[in-house]
Amino acid sequence: MYRDTADRLLRPAGTDGEQLLDALAEMGFVDPASARADWLEIVATAGENGLSESLLASLLGVMAQNAAPDTSLRNLRRCLASWDDPSGWLSFLAQRSRAVEILIRLLVNSQFLTELVLKHPDYLRRLTESRRLSEVRSRDEFLTDLRLAASDGDSDPIDAVRRTQRWELLRIAACDCFGLMDLRRITLQLSLLADATIQAVLEVATEGVSGSVSGSEVPLTVVALGKLGGEELNYSSDIDLLFLSDSPDAGTLKIAQQLVRELGRMTGE
Repeated sequence: MYRDTADRLLRPAGTDGEQLLDALAEMGFVDPASARADWLEIVATAGENGLSESLLASLLGVMAQNAAPDTSLRNLRRCLASWDDPSGWLSFLAQRSRAVEILIRLLVNSQFLTELVLKHPDYLRRLTESRRLSEVRSRDEFLTDLRLAASDGDSDPIDAVRRTQRWELLRIAACDCFGLMDLRRITLQLSLLADATIQAVLEVATEGVSGSVSGSEVPLTVVALGKLGGEELNYSSDIDLLFLSDSPDAGTLKIAQQLVRELGRMTGE
């Protein structure tokens, strides 16, 4: 069924339009006409020999097994229209069935995750090729990577921290989508990642105010309340923080203000 539909999409001339729409409807597409338009746009974006019948059939099959194939198709079209070298990415997908399933699952489960993959397609390659996708990481392991990113020197340290945090968030979400971690482990990993991210940003903020670079020299204690304090953070949770200091002064206040500012500052990331 999927190969027959793929053949019709790749060779629309002379195809019975009603039969194609019926096939797409049978696969679960709520709006078959829009789905056909999206598929034809993807075929056109791919260019000659950019989308094989077997890959198209695989994409159709994975989408048909998910709850909202229209959403995953629409987001796939957006990705291919945005990514450099769409034919190269289709070739990558054609060689890795795991990448097809990971991508479609992410595109259908969350618009936020879709935006991450759309902005950073290299994350998809990392997800597909990672041998430690379901690794349970400690706070210190998260913090080590975040500190390395912040000290790289090639970009804004806060943007570097955010890119690393976004990658880890996507990795955790992929484990969630595929059932590789249970709910308790997911919320714990999200909490430890948030905790480490706050620590990394606090160190950047302290350096910016006082020139200090050592975490032990930060004259401020940040206490996590609410879901973060209970290590039950979810994807959309706010973080509730309390600042404490043995000797609060103008410098300490500036560090606290800078931390809040950097956590919420809008940047390219």
